[in-house]
Amino acid sequence: MNAKGPINPFFLLARGVHKPESVAFTFIYAFFLILLTLRLLRRPRFKLIYLFLVIFTGSTFISRWLLSDASPNDSSFKILLIVAGIFVVAGFLFIVEAVMALLFEWHCTMRGVDNPRLRRIMTIVHHMIVLGISVIGIVGAVMQITALDSLNMAQFDTAKSLRQASGALFMVVALYLMIYPFILLFLFNPVGVNKALPTVILSLCGTAVMMESLYRVVGASVTSGWFLTQNALDVLLFMPEMIVLIAFTALDFDNLADVRLALGRKKKDEDEDEDDEDTLSETARKDIETESIAMKGMRT
Repeated sequence: MNAKGPINPFFLLARGVHKPESVAFTFIYAFFLILLTLRLLRRPRFKLIYLFLVIFTGSTFISRWLLSDASPNDSSFKILLIVAGIFVVAGFLFIVEAVMALLFEWHCTMRGVDNPRLRRIMTIVHHMIVLGISVIGIVGAVMQITALDSLNMAQFDTAKSLRQASGALFMVVALYLMIYPFILLFLFNPVGVNKALPTVILSLCGTAVMMESLYRVVGASVTSGWFLTQNALDVLLFMPEMIVLIAFTALDFDNLADVRLALGRKKKDEDEDEDDEDTLSETARKDIETESIAMKGMRT
């Protein structure tokens, strides 16, 4: 394929796999996979959200690991590229689902409502929306890879349109994720809720989704330029994903009314346990003293 022809963005995942930063990225995703799995095993309040993130980091790690030793000269390279492409497109589904689910929980916190039935309905709605958009992108990705192999330009154009549509729809979702936290902030003022940090974090995660969605639209539209370089992947794919993963590993969202650093929450809980133990010890000491005084009174 000549340099002026259409370039498949998924080849970029393999183009620089032997570079130090690409190897480092693979280990970084493995590191977050371990952290998020440990968080999930601790049975957080929003288990489904952390399950989404574990699936995302796992699929991203697998896609990079599959290509880490691959070579374009290998007979299995095309299959590996298709599998990696599916993981890249489908993995994004789970990171969007995680942010959408947390935003819905924040909506419930700000409005002071807890409706399990509504939560189940919204979970299904979110699944249908994100899965539908992702399927469009997955079909486009697979069609694009096979079209380039057979030089079928009609199929390539159709695949490109599907990937553009998927990215554009994700941009609409990302816009909602960016703006709605601030709408909640201005409309509701619940007592005892620390509103600033969750609002900023959710909007920042929405911005990260927007950046990656933008890459998906532009990456499917151009055949050359900065958007089809390793630097573009680093800025518009790796960096936004790190923003979301760091937020969900560094912060404890179990109590959305009082979001804290995960380590800070653990230390606070330990301090409260120590205070409870001290209170119980003091109560027991007073009870013993009271019983001792009563016994002395009976003897006299």
